[in-house]
Amino acid sequence: MLNRNRYRNIYVIFFTVLVIMIKNVFNTYGQTFSPVADSKAVVIIGQARFTVLTSQLIRLEWAENSQFEDHASQVFINRKLPVPPFKTKSDGDWLILETERLSLKYKKNSGKFTKNNLSLKFDLNDKTVTWHPGTENEGNLRGTMRTLDGVKGSASLEKGVLSTNGWAVIDDSKRPLFDKSDWPWAMPRPKGEKQDLYFFGYGHEYKKALGDFTQVAGKIPMPPRFAFGVWWSRYWS
Repeated sequence: MLNRNRYRNIYVIFFTVLVIMIKNVFNTYGQTFSPVADSKAVVIIGQARFTVLTSQLIRLEWAENSQFEDHASQVFINRKLPVPPFKTKSDGDWLILETERLSLKYKKNSGKFTKNNLSLKFDLNDKTVTWHPGTENEGNLRGTMRTLDGVKGSASLEKGVLSTNGWAVIDDSKRPLFDKSDWPWAMPRPKGEKQDLYFFGYGHEYKKALGDFTQVAGKIPMPPRFAFGVWWSRYWS
């Protein structure tokens, strides 16, 4: 009887912790699911759409059929942020979009984003850094792993939003989307050739980059410390 009561108490504690964690997740997503950006932050040129999310974060979209994506994705669930100051102008065949920290240049009606028709510039340590699609990010500080299945020993982490190069790009082109039901459910992206990129130009302002990432990707619910049980080591009290 003693063991049965003990196991019952363990089950009660387990399910209580589980409910708390699920509630935290629901509360978090409920606050941040707002995938349609303010129209004042959007610039459309033919098959290209640029959304200024912050002065250092721009969404870059190209769609063969000019049908752009406003569903939340499995990474980016909130795009309706306060619109930062920015301006646009034309220079011949080129669109120039400038925020306080970034300068974007795109050749109008020139097709998919390539190193020949798109660039982003910003200042870092009194030098101008220029990014083109396809530029290798050798200084990326990496992020997380999608799964640990089959991992034995060390493993390579996925690229993250922090880099000693001062910039990072997240390619969201092929990730699944969430539908717009009351209980958002995963759905495949519509067919058609598309590009959906997020450019982070934060230099070495790593905390700010992570903070703004949580604005668009959602707050990160942390499990309560007691959920991890008792940790013991001979080396620490």
